[in-house]
Amino acid sequence: TASGTVVRPWLDQMLGMRFAYTFSEGSAGGGNLIYNRINYIQSTGTQYIDTGFSDTQGMTSEFKANWQSYGKVVGQCELQELYGRNAVALTSDKQWMLDYGDYNPSFGSASLNEDYLIKFSTKIGQAYIDVDGSRLGGHSNTTTIGGSTLWIFTTKYDLNRSSLTSAKLYHAKIWDHNGNLVRDFVPVQNAITGEIGLLDNVSQQFYGNAGTGAFLGG
Repeated sequence: TASGTVVRPWLDQMLGMRFAYTFSEGSAGGGNLIYNRINYIQSTGTQYIDTGFSDTQGMTSEFKANWQSYGKVVGQCELQELYGRNAVALTSDKQWMLDYGDYNPSFGSASLNEDYLIKFSTKIGQAYIDVDGSRLGGHSNTTTIGGSTLWIFTTKYDLNRSSLTSAKLYHAKIWDHNGNLVRDFVPVQNAITGEIGLLDNVSQQFYGNAGTGAFLGG
């Protein structure tokens, strides 16, 4: 994992342009790496990212994604921890499913190959899902979440990968149950090696593929 300083992120966000992110590898062996901002990162169904984040009191996430297959894009689920779900899915019934604690209700309608802006919360007593700015549903859940880390493009299910999803991800933010921004992911590509992954603007770390194959980008 490489870390360092982001170059001009405010200008990147304001103008929607692609700038290089420069990092110092540190423990990875020294030297500089250049990461170029790309529009999206795409999983073909075998790639995923471990965010390294968990919160048993729930969390809030906002992300823009385009599902190519049914499944979860941001999630974590453990049978061994009282069905400690923490995820959003586009189901084969073409609905949105909000997984939190031991609940998994479905809402609204959804389609593959469409861009959606999702915001959801699994915080205790404050679970909800918004799609493109509209509140679809919620619940005053009381069940705590499992303690494993949150994964992207799949769920961490019983300590193994489950239901890997083919999807594009344009960006993702994650807040803990206290409202602290803990991850602010944007898609990037290493200008030297071509590796595609997510840059976290909070920790200034690069998160690469934890699965097989390689991410696509665009």
